[in-house]
Amino acid sequence: MRADPHRHKGKKPGCWFSRWLYRMQEAQGALERAEAFQDGKGPRSLADLRPGECADVLFLAGTARERLRLMEMGLTPGVHVKVLRVAAFGGPLDVLVRGYQLSLRREEAAAVLLADFEEGS
Repeated sequence: MRADPHRHKGKKPGCWFSRWLYRMQEAQGALERAEAFQDGKGPRSLADLRPGECADVLFLAGTARERLRLMEMGLTPGVHVKVLRVAAFGGPLDVLVRGYQLSLRREEAAAVLLADFEEGS
């Protein structure tokens, strides 16, 4: 077996490059989703849902601190959410996430972008 001249000791060939390329593709995808959302063609936010409507979380917008806070509450990409109640005059939303009820401010709910939009369940 010939030794690969481009192979580093103890590392698989292209290992660091494949990780870097994956991170760049993820960042590009997030940028495209954010641009589509700003144009009004993209996904809806959790704040747009009415009581009884369900959707899956696509991604979280905002600063790193805001995204981390939402993830700590259980709102991670791919999780199913259902809006239970919406308070009047811009008040909080009650959302069913992972089997428990969560209350979110409208500003927090607007940072949760949704993948699909369906009625019921």
